[in-house]
Amino acid sequence: MHRHRQTLNVTDILIFFSSDIVIIHSTRRQYALCINFTYSETTRRGLSFTSMKLNNKILWAIGLLESDGYIGFNLVKKNTYIFTVKVSLKSYNMSAIYKLKNLFGIGKIHKSSDGMVTWKVTRFDQIKTIMLPLFILYEFRGLKAYDVIIMREAVSLYESDISVEEKTILLTELKLKRSKNQKNNISPFWHQKLNLNIDESIFTVEDYINLVPSREVLKNLIDPDWLAGFVEGDGSFQINNRLQNVFELGQKYNIFLVLCIHKFLGIESKPKIRKDLSYTMLSTKQPKTLDLIDKLLTGRILGIKSFELRLWKYAKDSEMKHKKERAKILLKKIRARTLNIDKE
Repeated sequence: MHRHRQTLNVTDILIFFSSDIVIIHSTRRQYALCINFTYSETTRRGLSFTSMKLNNKILWAIGLLESDGYIGFNLVKKNTYIFTVKVSLKSYNMSAIYKLKNLFGIGKIHKSSDGMVTWKVTRFDQIKTIMLPLFILYEFRGLKAYDVIIMREAVSLYESDISVEEKTILLTELKLKRSKNQKNNISPFWHQKLNLNIDESIFTVEDYINLVPSREVLKNLIDPDWLAGFVEGDGSFQINNRLQNVFELGQKYNIFLVLCIHKFLGIESKPKIRKDLSYTMLSTKQPKTLDLIDKLLTGRILGIKSFELRLWKYAKDSEMKHKKERAKILLKKIRARTLNIDKE
């Protein structure tokens, strides 16, 4: 008797995610299922709440915002600023974008001609009453912490009683202040937790490496659900031409955060860091580390990279060449697929 062998192909994966998106879209007003808001009022102007509790999905969302998000404000016409919180991903991972919208219950989704899909919140009341309190509640580990600080100041300024002209001048100065903070590679979170009192302007790569705390300390400072969201944005599960499993993660400017993740995961290979510190990448083929990554992230990634992780794990745990080759082909097909969505 022959057993019926089930196979997994890229069409099955994409059909599953299409169904998932329909379900998410049809239940997008059931906010309480995903986040513990206590609503005081729901109006056309937006959602208000009096308390909010972090959960694993929120931590995933914050990790994704830290990796591929934007938090800021821009002058759109004379004396008129627009505040924005958004995340942009390649359209094959639009499932993660819909999960963000479903999770917070606000914002719109847009697809661009370059194959990117974006969840964007631009209503001032929603940013003020939902997004900003969340950002303050959870301290950002990366450099977007400075964006949150500037946004908080900008919101307060925007609601002040000073003239429109004065607001425009002061908001412009705030944006310049954020540009100056680009020279910093360590967020306020780490300064506080590690009691740092340093001048980064004279820092070298070795200085940043020497500042990274032990793995035991990092276990209390890096949450696996937050890391899953961060990997959703900038992590990569690869199978190379030698059919070896590889995990990679890279970030612009966030050298200290990537170094902390490097230590947290116990990666032995040296990170790749540009001379001007503008980009840092970690990469590993180390079996022990790959098993840890698998254990940490399985069940926590909420977008299509959860399927990438499953295929990657399938290849990692198999000793059969044809299974590794099949997983490699499917991973390539998934990433090459550009999906169509309706603009909202």
